[in-house]
Amino acid sequence: MSSGMRDLTIDELDSVSGGTVHTEVRKTTLIDINGKGILAIGTVSIDGGPALPSAEWIPVK
Repeated sequence: MSSGMRDLTIDELDSVSGGTVHTEVRKTTLIDINGKGILAIGTVSIDGGPALPSAEWIPVK
């Protein structure tokens, strides 16, 4: 049975977002810190640009 859902085209994404659609590529390593949270470190590249360092702290709830 089909759910009636489909992928949006770039033009459709542009029209609903009110701007340009960007492509983001991440390469990330996740490190558990003593059960207190996760440190995500790696790189991010937007629209084919240079890979820049990235870090994020994700606390355990």
